Amino acid sequence: MIEEEGPGIYFTPPENRGQIVTRSYAQHGAYVWELTTDASDGSRVVRVYEDTEETFEPWNGAPSLGALLWTEVAT
Repeated sequence: MIEEEGPGIYFTPPENRGQIVTRSYAQHGAYVWELTTDASDGSRVVRVYEDTEETFEPWNGAPSLGALLWTEVAT
């Protein structure tokens, strides 16, 4: 389990915009949070990965993700 408060703002990379399944990213501490939203059924999944990049700029493109640490299905 991640012992940090979740991130505030998620950014959707250009390649993920306008899709049925949207992946958005946020950074908090040493972690990258990925929010996957499926517009067809409204489901949402949050995954937390180790941060592997020096510069976090998801507005320019999807970040490289480290090891998956945690997954939760959001309601």
